Amino acid sequence: MSAKAKSFDPLVRGDGMRFTSKRTGQHTKGSEIGRRQGLLAVIERLPGSKYRCKCDCGGERVVSVGHFNAGTAKCCGCRVVRHGHAAPGSRRTREYTSYNNMLARCHNPANKRYKDYGAKGIEVCKRWREGFINFLEDMGRCPAGFQIDRIDNTLGYFPENCRWVSPRSNMANRSVTKVWVIHGQRFLSTLEASDALGLHPSVIRARCSGRTAAGRYYPPLPGYSVEPFYGDAA
Repeated sequence: MSAKAKSFDPLVRGDGMRFTSKRTGQHTKGSEIGRRQGLLAVIERLPGSKYRCKCDCGGERVVSVGHFNAGTAKCCGCRVVRHGHAAPGSRRTREYTSYNNMLARCHNPANKRYKDYGAKGIEVCKRWREGFINFLEDMGRCPAGFQIDRIDNTLGYFPENCRWVSPRSNMANRSVTKVWVIHGQRFLSTLEASDALGLHPSVIRARCSGRTAAGRYYPPLPGYSVEPFYGDAA
């Protein structure tokens, strides 16, 4: 009788490589070992769709397969900033939220505001991209109700060009593309018109641009309009 036939493994191809699922593209059992996300490397597949991972710092972390594949888990926690001043009951501070949003609109093409920032060449400086703690050291604490603002809107985010300002000041510093005309008087923003006329900004928008309520469109009121802005509105 011929030599004993080799055992057949349906997951092994003719070249010795193992198949992955054609239907889902998922790795077969055992092939996940060594996969990396950031500083994490998979060392064991656990029950319940979880990975045990080894961090480059020497620590370990158990993460779900979904979070690992999505790239939301990239370290054991060694690189997480412990800024120590989160608001009561909150995991994020105003400073961190501002920092995270700034990075997203400048460097994440999937962000809905990327077209107005990153796509136009507005970037966050290298020092701030390297970590939140650098941003916090340069900007300091954000006063209640304030937000980050670029002094020169043609430039990116870096210490010399950024400050904490009130939303009203931030609005005044933005590029103006239209003016709100009310009985011949021109305003650069609804906030400016609100201060002058004592009307809520939403009322000014409705009177100048029209509004839709209960499926019915109400046109602008006489004497109220919005016009393109091509230069000095004064």
